[in-house]
Parts: sequence; C-alpha cells; structure tokens
Amino acid sequence: MDILQVQNTKQNSDVIDCCFPAKKRAYIRLLSFILGRNSYNYKVFFHSLFYLIAILINFVDWITGFEIFFGKLQIIPLFFYCYNKVTSRKQSLVYGVFATFAWTLVLFQTHYKFSNSHFLYTNFSINLALMTFLAFIFFKLKVRKYELKEKISQLKVANLEKNKYMGMAAHDIRNPLTSVNIMVELLKSDNAEMLNEKQIHYLKFIENSSRKMTRLLNELLDYSAIESGILNLHKIPQDYIKFILGTIENNKYLALSKNVTIKLEFSDASIELCFDGFQLEQVMDNLLSNAIKYSHRGSFILVRLEKSDSWVKTEVIDRGVGMDITDQSKIFRPFFKGESKPTGGEISTGLGLAISQKVIQAHNGEIFVESEVGKGSKFYFVLAL
Repeated sequence: MDILQVQNTKQNSDVIDCCFPAKKRAYIRLLSFILGRNSYNYKVFFHSLFYLIAILINFVDWITGFEIFFGKLQIIPLFFYCYNKVTSRKQSLVYGVFATFAWTLVLFQTHYKFSNSHFLYTNFSINLALMTFLAFIFFKLKVRKYELKEKISQLKVANLEKNKYMGMAAHDIRNPLTSVNIMVELLKSDNAEMLNEKQIHYLKFIENSSRKMTRLLNELLDYSAIESGILNLHKIPQDYIKFILGTIENNKYLALSKNVTIKLEFSDASIELCFDGFQLEQVMDNLLSNAIKYSHRGSFILVRLEKSDSWVKTEVIDRGVGMDITDQSKIFRPFFKGESKPTGGEISTGLGLAISQKVIQAHNGEIFVESEVGKGSKFYFVLAL
C-alpha cells in the first residue's frame, strides 16, 4: 500500500469517527471492508452470500415441507450466481452441485429417510444433471454477453477511427478542389472575351463537376463529424417563418433550373423558436434540394408550417416520382439510394437525409416521410417550442 492509499484510508476513518456514533462505527467499517475496493473481500462476500441463500432456501423447505416449490427457487440464485462477472465456470458448476446436495438432503430428511433409496438416488441424479446443465448454460450466457460487449466497444473504436480517417481524407481532397474552383472562376472572369464556345463549355463542365465533388466531400465531413459526436448546437430564439423564407430563397435558383415553383403556407403571423440556424438550414436545404431533384419540370413544391401549443411541424411536399414502402423504411440510412431516380439526372450522395435526421434528433425532434410511387413525397419534422 503506497503513501496516498494510507492517507486516503486515514481520511475515511476520520470521517467515520466524526459523523457516526460509536455503536455504528464497527458496522460501517465492516461493510466498507467487505464492499470496498479490495476485490478479494468482495469475492469472498459474494460467494458466501449465495451459498447462504442456497442454505436458507433449503432450511425453509425443511421447515415447511414444500420441496417442489422451494426446489424450483434454487434456479433463481443459481442464475444470478453464474451470471455475475466474478464467477468462473468451475465455481458455477460447484454451486450447482452444492445446491443439488442441499436439496436432496432436505428430501432425505423430510420425506424419504431410508425407505425409498432408489427413488432418492434417481431424484438426486436428475436434479444434479439439471442444475449443472443450467449452471453451464447461465455461465455461457454470461461469457457471450461480455464477448458481445467487448466486440461492441471494439466496433465503436473502429467506427471512430473510420470517421477520423474519412474526415482527414475529405479535408485533403477538398483543398485541391477549392483551388480548381478558384482557377475556373479566374479563367472565366479574366479571359471571358478570349474564350470560344467550346472552351466555355469545358470550363462549365469542370466547374459543375468540382462543385458536385465539393458538396459530396462537405457531406462526408458533416456526417463523419456527427458520427464522432461532434455536433455542437448554438440555439438562439429566432423568427422561424423568416428563417424558412430565407431557405426557400436560397433554393429558388435551383428550382428555376427545372421551372419548379416553391410555395410557403402558414397560418400564424410569426413563430418564435429556439434553434441552431446553421444546422437547421442544412436540413431545409437537403429537403428542398431533394424535392427539386425528384420533381417533374413545371411542378411545384409546398412548404407548410403548422403550430400547436407545444410543437412546430414543417412539411416539404412535392409532386414528384415518389418512393415505395421499402425505400421509405431505409431512406434515412447513410449512403442509401432508393429505386426512384432524379428526374433531371442529378447525382445523389445518400448522406443528406441521414445528416438531416441527426440534426433534427439533436434538436430533440423527429423527422418522418410519407410517399407514394408516382404521386410524390412528403418529408416533415417536428420541433418542440
């Protein structure tokens, strides 16, 4: 025992002496000694307790004579004894044998004496086989539980490592893509008069491709950060209707490219809500861009706001291609791409809705989907006021 442990022991002893009467100090010190940090004392206490329980059950059986009922009760302490992490396989089997011997001894003393030894031996053999088999099964269940716990912890570590390296790779790839976007902008602005139609077409192709890659990398970074538990919300009270109008305005030009109209429908003059504007803007951008992506040319998208005394519901409804029940059950999974295809050949990463669900859940809300093939989809989320 080092100096620090001695000092801690002395401090604990002083606290007991100061706070408790003399008659209770001995009991408290005994319990502290048994249930303290000393693992050997804990194991001795644990094994003694369960053997005492087995003896107590058989004693009550001997007093009352209810051997069938109390015999079945032996299984309960057997389970908890074998399932505890301090019990080995050998100890589990020994406890099962002990419980069987005690049970058989009670039967011998209460009913059978020496008159029916054959039945007694048969009963003992059956009970012994049953108790040792159950002890083995309970021990195996415990081993399997701790193996699963270990595998789960290993998978969590591996997942964190995966997210870490995925984020590092995305960061490293995004930097040259940013340089490509800057160079394209410089070429378009400084040499606009010198470029012919074919060269302009090539530059637009490069620009569109790099933007798609940048968006994919941003979504990968966002998802890896969320999966790693790095989602810091900065919620402040805001005018929710004004916020939704701003997100619709941000997606107006994307909608115009397919001649899609976005309409906003609400009944309240204003809705005051506490939320993280940056994170929730990502959610609305994902929902609106998906609605545009899967809408037919010339159609419209409806954004509807509903308010009650305790919640606000936001709906994004399109009249696009829709999806079947199977896809609806998987739509919020990372990297999932359903059977329905975008109407304009747009590219989908399969991460937008997974990120949106994580953000909404971080706001203590829920997000849902309703859809029908050929008639469109409705995505909606509910946030508490």
